[in-house]
Amino acid sequence: MTTTTDRLNGLTTSVAVKPPVKAVSSANMTLSGEQTINGVACVAGDRVLAKDQTATTDNGIWIVSTGAWTRATDFNGAGDVRCGTLVVSNTGTTIYYRVTTPDPVVVGTSDITFEAVSGSVTPASLGAVLYPRTDAEIAAGVTPTYYHYAPGNVLRYGADPTGAAESTAAFSAAWLAHKSLYAPAGTYLVDTLTPPAPLYERTLYGEGPGRTYLVQKTADNDVIALGSGGATEHTIELRDFTIQGLGSGTGSGVRIPANGAAVPGNFKMSRIRILDMGGRGFFDEAPAFCSVIDNVQVDNCLDHAFDTVGGNTTLFIHCYAQRVPTAGKAGYRIHGGTPTLINCNGINAGDYWGLFGDLLAEDGEDRYCVPTLIGCNIEDFATVGLRNKRSGVHLINTTFVAPATGTVKALLVDGANNRGVLDHGNAFSTKGASWANSQPIHTASTAPPFSSVHAWSAATLEWYDDSTATEKQMSALYNTAILSGRFALAPWDLYVQSLLRNAFSGTATFAAATTVAVSFAAAQPDANYGVVLGPTANKTFWVTAKGVNGFTLNASSTSSDAVDWFVYRVG
Repeated sequence: MTTTTDRLNGLTTSVAVKPPVKAVSSANMTLSGEQTINGVACVAGDRVLAKDQTATTDNGIWIVSTGAWTRATDFNGAGDVRCGTLVVSNTGTTIYYRVTTPDPVVVGTSDITFEAVSGSVTPASLGAVLYPRTDAEIAAGVTPTYYHYAPGNVLRYGADPTGAAESTAAFSAAWLAHKSLYAPAGTYLVDTLTPPAPLYERTLYGEGPGRTYLVQKTADNDVIALGSGGATEHTIELRDFTIQGLGSGTGSGVRIPANGAAVPGNFKMSRIRILDMGGRGFFDEAPAFCSVIDNVQVDNCLDHAFDTVGGNTTLFIHCYAQRVPTAGKAGYRIHGGTPTLINCNGINAGDYWGLFGDLLAEDGEDRYCVPTLIGCNIEDFATVGLRNKRSGVHLINTTFVAPATGTVKALLVDGANNRGVLDHGNAFSTKGASWANSQPIHTASTAPPFSSVHAWSAATLEWYDDSTATEKQMSALYNTAILSGRFALAPWDLYVQSLLRNAFSGTATFAAATTVAVSFAAAQPDANYGVVLGPTANKTFWVTAKGVNGFTLNASSTSSDAVDWFVYRVG
């Protein structure tokens, strides 16, 4: 059996506004029998507002009956009435009545009182009852333009969702009175939205990219600038809207200015598209910590798509840098810190898909950046996929796809003090372009690009040293054992760098003696190593006196033989 919902008679309750009543009392009534109320004949089934009962606990909406009346189903329960609930009348000059009893209102127990509001029902008059001016608005000196929008909604303060008129002042007024701003679906013309100080626990959100648009008014001005000039900047969130630029000028979509010694934290930006800015898409000039850039797409901006100083806990996840048309610019420009990029993408993302670290000669200072890339797609870069100016890159399940034409480098490591790791699941491919000098991996110094290589064949892992125009192999560089495709390198950086060429191999020649001392070119970290010997004489040779700087080679009889030796680590 289907039950029909009867909203007219109050079978579906609304706390804010009740369905209309036929008549409204002006004096105490007998709550039984059919009768005329203020000139209105009321019969069984009619809804009547009793507001003037001697016993104020009897006030409320009643259903007329030939016998005893019953309370209306929408004005009877514990959750049916609050202070401010409206009852609409369909007769007389008074259109609606407002409950003035303080919460909680308990029907049948509370002394329920009403006030009459005369005039026609308009959005403004209805809103003044539903959403009166808040204490925060009064304290901030903000007067709403349209009361029927809830506090924090930018439309309440006069924002124009058609984009015909500028809405900057409306956003500013909303931010003066509330820390959380809501921009419904629409197009808003704005000129640098800046929250007032103190800049913490601030939120701006819309209805999603493609529904809520913030349109740049002035090409050289940022659309959103988050920087109060105060010492406290934290817990800021932007989400669910599109920023539309003018395609010229120097303004950025979102900018976090440098703030002296203050370090902002807990910044989050999610589900945002930034389009056609003349400057950067996202520009962070402060060394922020705990920053999360999640599901943000930057498309066709003339400067770097993402440009951040970088911090020790900066995370990019599911981001997309698309179309960076200006020479020398990058999809992801990160100057320092230890950022992590997870499942980030980029198509036609500039000369550089990723550009990390700073060099004094190019950037005015030296700054290390040690990024980790997990599951990223580096595609269609014009010059270099990833360039790290001062350190190494940790790559996990990351794919390099060169464009269809041209000569490019997948990875370029400038500095000699790298800490790069080539981990599992990485791939290098092209759509037709050529790798420079036939190698995807390049260095600008003689140092190797990685201090550790996992799940890779050392025999085939080659790179090109641009400083000496030399093609090199890992297996030729490191005199160490290869176990299960992984270089068995000790964890000490200095030791790793000392494993060059023949530092721990050589030939020992006896001088008509039974012993000869062998010295290393560089010290071992300890004496936990083995020695492989390659004698050419039919004698017994053995090793004693192992130390960090060398060992003693022994012969079973007086010898003038030459014996090849090779050191390997055993733990």
